[in-house]
Amino acid sequence: MTHTPGPWTAEPPGIYGYGADDDKYWAVQTEDERIALVVTDPDEEGQADAQLIATAPNLLDALKKAKDELISLYEQQYPDDESDNETTKVIDYVIATIAQAEGT
Repeated sequence: MTHTPGPWTAEPPGIYGYGADDDKYWAVQTEDERIALVVTDPDEEGQADAQLIATAPNLLDALKKAKDELISLYEQQYPDDESDNETTKVIDYVIATIAQAEGT
């Protein structure tokens, strides 16, 4: 499963022409395509929700890079260690979060 490539942006309410409720929709979109509408009251929380969703492609990319770097550093530092410790738990959490984001 793949997602729509970024960058995504969060666009403010009031510009979509949905009628009386137009002020309740934050749009998450690419340059060419609307990804999602965040239905919320036009407040700071709605804006924050839309901006968080809009950063999803960047967050996923950063998480993948962090995972690779964490694994590489751990293997360099502890080449024969297969123990379950706080670092390996963080790596497992990152791997699980990436899988969840990718629907795998």
